[in-house]
Amino acid sequence: MLLLSAACDGPAPAEERPSTVAPPPAASQAPAPSPASPPKVSPPSPAAPRERGPHEIDEHGVGPLHLGMRDQQLDELGLSGNRPPGSASFVQDGKPSPITFRVGASRTLEQDGQPQVVADVNPVEMRVTSLRIVGPVPKTAEGVGVGAALQQVRTIYGEPEHTWRPVGFLMCAQFAARPGVDVCFQSRTLTPTWADISPEAPVAELRVPATRPSPLTLGEDLAQIAAALQGHLIDGGLVEGNERIGLDGERAPFELLAPCVLLLQSGPGKTVRLVVFQRSGARRPGVPGRGRLAAR
Repeated sequence: MLLLSAACDGPAPAEERPSTVAPPPAASQAPAPSPASPPKVSPPSPAAPRERGPHEIDEHGVGPLHLGMRDQQLDELGLSGNRPPGSASFVQDGKPSPITFRVGASRTLEQDGQPQVVADVNPVEMRVTSLRIVGPVPKTAEGVGVGAALQQVRTIYGEPEHTWRPVGFLMCAQFAARPGVDVCFQSRTLTPTWADISPEAPVAELRVPATRPSPLTLGEDLAQIAAALQGHLIDGGLVEGNERIGLDGERAPFELLAPCVLLLQSGPGKTVRLVVFQRSGARRPGVPGRGRLAAR
């Protein structure tokens, strides 16, 4: 039986739901002793982020640059920028006493003299808290980066699941097919709506992490579910690692986004499809769910 997740089953029919009211004990029966408490099972640890390409963008970072990286590690990656100290003074015993302190800084990664990524550093922990991709070199695994037109992004990712407006001539969107990344488009007005963004509007920047977590994030162990999919035929392709091998031998990227949601691609930079799977066949009382997958 192929087990994806209980979330893929949907609600059970009413006749299958066990009653929560226990029948009264018979008069001749003594109350049964309470069973021993089951041992506590630790939840599975989250899967480690996969290794990115040298310029690839995902919800964890850009290439070797990732969220949570310490400030001193940025020098090794060639990020430029200063760390300006702040200054203040307070009065002690009637005399001013100056102090200095560190403030957060922005570090910039350049290539060919052009800024590509801006990293924001927390002034207390001195770690990278957010990234803004402002140059055309970094791209997502599907080939979306700065300069791509909205109509191209729509072809790859579909319609956004969430949009928001930051300060400035920008309109940002989050797509289910690329969770954890905000894609921000250039706007002609200061207070645009999503409908105001023209199909030719270019991507002005990408932001990591996204403003809000994707609704697809359900907190389950995706690594365990992905392992269960290995060797199975899904949508005409045999799952092998992070790829699907078609009947013609062609390999296409494959990614599990959520317990029941698969990201299927026909090739790098080509159309992306979201496929939602659930177990097929009606369940009956006392009969486990079948292992066959059905797309909807």
